[in-house]
Amino acid sequence: MIIPDNGILIANKYGVIAHFLSRLESSTSFPLWSGPQDFSNHPIINIVLLNSVHYVKVDLQEGHPMANVSWIWNMHKMFLGY
Repeated sequence: MIIPDNGILIANKYGVIAHFLSRLESSTSFPLWSGPQDFSNHPIINIVLLNSVHYVKVDLQEGHPMANVSWIWNMHKMFLGY
């Protein structure tokens, strides 16, 4: 499984906002079945790719920048009218 491509699965399964960070590509995934008004209630997890082989969960400081939103989530929300 390629984590950034499947981040939407993790976000939906665990009801979290998932940030995936690497040197080449970073993305943010939100649960599909919540509207934008519900995101303040979701916990945030941050996963970093180290040395191109290991994914590690890290804790970032409050107010850290958010990676680009996953294209899958954007397409889904466009169809729902959010």
